[in-house]
Amino acid sequence: MISPSPTSSTSSCCSTSAPPLPPQQQPPPAETLSAKQLIAEAAMTIAEGKNEVATDLLARLSRISNSKGSSEQRLAFYMGNALRCRACPSEISAPVHELYSEEQMLAMYSLYDISPCFKFGLLAANLVMLEAITSALQEGIKGLTRRITELSRESLGCEDGEAIVVNFAFKLHRVPDESVSMENLRDELLRRVKGLNPRAVTLVEQEMNGNTAPFMTRVNESCAYYGALLDSLESTLPKENSDRARVEEGLGRKMSNSIACEGRERVERAEVFGKWRARMGMAGFELKPLSQSVAESMRAKLNSARGGNPGFTVKEENGGVGFGWMGRTLTVASAWR
Repeated sequence: MISPSPTSSTSSCCSTSAPPLPPQQQPPPAETLSAKQLIAEAAMTIAEGKNEVATDLLARLSRISNSKGSSEQRLAFYMGNALRCRACPSEISAPVHELYSEEQMLAMYSLYDISPCFKFGLLAANLVMLEAITSALQEGIKGLTRRITELSRESLGCEDGEAIVVNFAFKLHRVPDESVSMENLRDELLRRVKGLNPRAVTLVEQEMNGNTAPFMTRVNESCAYYGALLDSLESTLPKENSDRARVEEGLGRKMSNSIACEGRERVERAEVFGKWRARMGMAGFELKPLSQSVAESMRAKLNSARGGNPGFTVKEENGGVGFGWMGRTLTVASAWR
């Protein structure tokens, strides 16, 4: 069972109405603030324990939000839900367990299929693995489950001289590191994988500072990151598309966990590529620049998928390949050895 995230807020901030505030505490008129400004103001008041002001700001945010509206209205809807989970954990539990549900898994599969930024990040990893192993591909691949501490070539049943490739695609950000537990399973996993002597290791992750960043930084990062992602989905599929609705609900659960939870309850712990580079280096890995054929293939496929929409971009990111929307990098794919 997962207990509510600790917070200094009380349940009073969950109501949709509040008594009038003294003049000096009155927030700016709603019409003068954009959705992102309201989100930032509400987050700040929650962080400062100003529950009555937070109640008013969240109510204002609710009035301009719409899960079926524009990308800004959808961002307001999901970020408002996340902030309410943060402010009132005893009444509105953050959907931590839902991140491991079949519904969330299907939502992420849909995201990987719909969004060029995620689809081509995965495709780049696949191309790297195909380059690393060009022969001896077996028709049947046996699925194995191993604890991190049991991970070895012997436990995997590897034969002498058999090549290993490891694909970390949108997985490592959920493995807790030293900021969560002294066990530091994230570094332990990387060291164990290094011990397998793999021919190639691929890493694909969201380009987002959401691990050790404090609460307000995570709110600002979520606004910028998911705002751009929702904008890109707006240009990809119509509002009434059922897959898009499923994806956005899944993204809403990720936002809630990243913003509302702390400690072990916060499993959404994305890092920017610079931090992944440092962590991979400390585990003994060396960056393996993607081959020219992989980079060119990614550009060609992205240009084809854009359908005349120049908003999607692909560019080198300090040895990796970044996929983004309107100048904001959303995912980075890289290869290691």
